Amino acid sequence: MTLASTSLSARACFFRSSNFRAAVEVMYTQQVVEIEGYTPLPRTRADFLGLMYIQGRIVPLLDVYELFTRTGGGTPAADQLDSTNLSKAVIVHHQQYEFALATERVMGFVGLPKAITPAKVPSVLKRFVIGEVPFDDQQTALLINVPELVSALGQRLEVV
Repeated sequence: MTLASTSLSARACFFRSSNFRAAVEVMYTQQVVEIEGYTPLPRTRADFLGLMYIQGRIVPLLDVYELFTRTGGGTPAADQLDSTNLSKAVIVHHQQYEFALATERVMGFVGLPKAITPAKVPSVLKRFVIGEVPFDDQQTALLINVPELVSALGQRLEVV
């Protein structure tokens, strides 16, 4: 698999929610903020938490755990994530779209390897994942394919 950034020094922002670990290339990561509050919207999917106000902008807030575990046809884990644990938001920007991925913890920014291991994810999620990347000696994370995710979410993001 190839990365959007072809630089040998490509880096990613690694984060986790419950036992789900993910990463977004730094070129798409605009900032990381504390979630101080958001406005839920009625009749939206579980992965769409609502809208949050960030430095003069209104940004859709998505639950990355719900987005990737429920979308994949999986069932909620026994340790189902409580949205009150979501204290950080990774602000992602691609083209004209901006959204926030709510997460429990940002683990750090780490360089990406030249070769990405294919991820074992349900087929419905394959287009949204570049592959599996190491965070440290013992942990890996799914590297999110931001352009594909934005393409799929585009219509929902335009409403905002």
